[in-house]
Amino acid sequence: MAKFIGVRHVGLPAKNIAPLKAFYTDVMGMVVMRESNADGPFGVTLFMTSHPDKEDHEVVFFQTMPELAHTAVEVESLADLKKFYREIKERGIPIKYALNHGNSFSFYFDDPEGNMLEVYWPIYVRFLQNYAEPIDFDLPEEELMRVVDQVTKQFGTPIPTMPKMAKFIGVHHVGRWGKNLATLKAFYTDVMGMSVQRESPPEASFGSSLFLSSHPDKEDHEIVFFGTKPELAHTAFKVASLVLRSSLALSFLPAKPIGRICLLCL
Repeated sequence: MAKFIGVRHVGLPAKNIAPLKAFYTDVMGMVVMRESNADGPFGVTLFMTSHPDKEDHEVVFFQTMPELAHTAVEVESLADLKKFYREIKERGIPIKYALNHGNSFSFYFDDPEGNMLEVYWPIYVRFLQNYAEPIDFDLPEEELMRVVDQVTKQFGTPIPTMPKMAKFIGVHHVGRWGKNLATLKAFYTDVMGMSVQRESPPEASFGSSLFLSSHPDKEDHEIVFFGTKPELAHTAFKVASLVLRSSLALSFLPAKPIGRICLLCL
């Protein structure tokens, strides 16, 4: 049923980039891919990844443009991106941005509660600066591929081989506050093609919740909404072993960057 491969990165609002950079490099073992100042197309930003040879970024922070916070899902091909784009338009859902990022083609839209979603198709080339040019995904695939060739030849650099520092596999799932779980359930099952894994009532330990997955045979959940306990919103990173999770948990004790929960799961 799913129309995408999975959740690949999250964009989060930031109050102060500097301590977040220190935390995610030192505690989480992530690599800074690029940064930008207030003059950049997205304002002050910090792009980070756990595996620079595979993912351009898994967490991005927006300091001066917090409205750009989003959850990004990856599609398998340019054809899948165009098909998804067409479906969203046919449903009458406004497209907020349709962009050529140089290392990806992306389009953005909101769910019923204003949570922005990005659907993207990756282009495996590294960009040293943020890049965003409007693009029309109604163009033929052949023409879009010519754009890929032109931009990568002009601006892109080969993906470098970098030392593996990360202490986890990658972003696993995101937890968000949901004002109306029924509306969100309808949107994410119908529009996004996700499956409901489980739900809970307000009296449950997590309060009212909705757990969704794009591939229930592989991932228990990729997005979870909390209806009555918004303080449980989080970003989850997956580790390879129980031993690694235990060692990392110790390093989390003194670190609380702007009150955001980082969850480690096996």
